[in-house]
Amino acid sequence: MATESRLKELGQYWDSIAVQNIKWKKTPQGDMTKISDNWDKRRQLISFLLQHPLKEGERILEIGAGIGSTIHMLAEIYGPTDIDYTSTETSPVFQNAMIKLRKRPCHIATIDDLPFGDNEFSRIWLFDVLEHVDPDTRHKAGLEVGRVLAPHGLIFINNPLSPSAHDDAFDFGFSQADIGNFCRDTETVMISLKTHSTFKEIFYQFIVLEKVYGS
Repeated sequence: MATESRLKELGQYWDSIAVQNIKWKKTPQGDMTKISDNWDKRRQLISFLLQHPLKEGERILEIGAGIGSTIHMLAEIYGPTDIDYTSTETSPVFQNAMIKLRKRPCHIATIDDLPFGDNEFSRIWLFDVLEHVDPDTRHKAGLEVGRVLAPHGLIFINNPLSPSAHDDAFDFGFSQADIGNFCRDTETVMISLKTHSTFKEIFYQFIVLEKVYGS
């Protein structure tokens, strides 16, 4: 479990990233917002998610939701369907954007201490998240993710392979060995792995895991 000081440290760092990507401005017509994102990557994430269509009654948890672009774009594609979705963030600025801009619930929490019940979600999204989890807390983080994921639930991961522009104190990389350990801790098996890149030649792995027992 992250200490109060570590949660504050994480919040401050990710707040600094958030203010670079979210620009709020008041105009005579009302509040205006300009969002910066890697839209090419976001489109590819959506195309991968659509290969695993949502079924009735499914619940989604997004850990480290950021600006909420993925759920916003997916909801536009699914139309008026009410997607059962919640999210977590360590940044109060990102949390505010999720609630105010995206109209989606968002909880301040770390991945190793999730405020949800056992087996609560059928899908968990971890997009550009696991590389930011301190190696000392990854085992506990994996156990927590596995705890809240329902049997036969799916975990969707976007794992950067290219060098990061983030502060080294908040970016540790996520190797193939780390993926194996995460599968063990979450009681999942890998059912899909695809490598993709953006226009800027930044490379990623898109990984899908399924929760099984006795793995």
